[in-house]
Amino acid sequence: MPFAYPPPMKLKSAIVSIALSLTGALALAGPVLTNQTVKLVADQDGGLSAGISMTHKLAGLFTDTYVLSGVQSWSLVDGILRTAGSNKQDIDFYSASINGVSFDFQKSNRGANIDFDELGMFSESLLNGPLVLTISGRAGEGWADGTKISATYSGTVNVNAAVPEPGSLALLSTGLLALAWVGRRRSAGRATGQ
Repeated sequence: MPFAYPPPMKLKSAIVSIALSLTGALALAGPVLTNQTVKLVADQDGGLSAGISMTHKLAGLFTDTYVLSGVQSWSLVDGILRTAGSNKQDIDFYSASINGVSFDFQKSNRGANIDFDELGMFSESLLNGPLVLTISGRAGEGWADGTKISATYSGTVNVNAAVPEPGSLALLSTGLLALAWVGRRRSAGRATGQ
């Protein structure tokens, strides 16, 4: 019996088949993107605070974005991020920032794991709302993308109203009074023709 070739695919079917194949490949290769809105709540110090926590269930790159709601003006912002774990619990931070201002990371080891504990500190910075926290990294370092894991990080963001120091207010007041005095003196000099 002679070999029979399958009937040729129609062009539309071929394009759909290729598109589905590429979509499946890209789903495993691309980073996981998470977008969340987190409400800042009043804390005991009179400021606002938000706790965040994320558990990634699959190994691979990630970018998590948090919009911190409740701030629409200039504020003093600080924060902390932390992860601790190895193997399938490992998170490696690549970067983290709030409105483009970066966290500073420190890594410490435990045994052979050179980055078991990662701590990100966001020093107090004056930022204008809305605040957007963006964290990127890799979950399950050393494991193939798509491998089931359970890697968690957590953190806190604190927001305080940008209240000027009393000394700054006194200096501003003195400067405004001096400008008013000079302006009044000049207008008085013009009125007398001097």
